[in-house]
Amino acid sequence: MNESELGALVTARRKRLKLNQAELARLADISRSALSALENGAGTRGATIATLLAVLSVLGLSIELVEARRP
Repeated sequence: MNESELGALVTARRKRLKLNQAELARLADISRSALSALENGAGTRGATIATLLAVLSVLGLSIELVEARRP
């Protein structure tokens, strides 16, 4: 999953839960601008794992780590 796909997933889930950006940012304890950057695919480069986990937790999502395939 790339940054744009992650941002689109966060946006879609937020809208499905009927939350606006300000509400989700408050619940995740991050700034609205940080959430906006994440949703637009720009914030993942500067976002900490803790920030991403906070947002995903509020949305009822999680990250699964899997071993990468080697060529």
